[in-house]
Amino acid sequence: MAAGILRPYISREAHWLLAHHEVFQGLYYFEHCGLDPERRQAWRETGAGAGLHMGAAPGRAWRKCAEFCEEWDQASFDPAYSSMELSEFVPAMERVFSRDAFWDDPDSPKAGAVTGGSPDAAPAIGQTVPVLADGLRQQ
Repeated sequence: MAAGILRPYISREAHWLLAHHEVFQGLYYFEHCGLDPERRQAWRETGAGAGLHMGAAPGRAWRKCAEFCEEWDQASFDPAYSSMELSEFVPAMERVFSRDAFWDDPDSPKAGAVTGGSPDAAPAIGQTVPVLADGLRQQ
């Protein structure tokens, strides 16, 4: 879900990482659930993963996803792991959501469609967006 929300504002590789990290995280616990801990291998090779969600990892996404899970994701399950307050992430969120949608793929048919037009039309984080009864944003 997070990957879908963030896709217009992050790279293809970062999107792939977010969309697949739960399978990569499985390296650390799938054996306890009766699943193959190496399921992530299905996406390792170029051309691999045909018929699987989003196909093979683009560029360095496979390696980056494995590193993310090893260095950050699996460590966050430790109750002693030091966590930041959510408010500390607001500046980073503002930077990401202030990018032009599909900045990494300006020719994408989705560019402009996901924000309803110009990036200037998108609300700031925390800003109330007027909504009509049918759920459409007021212009």
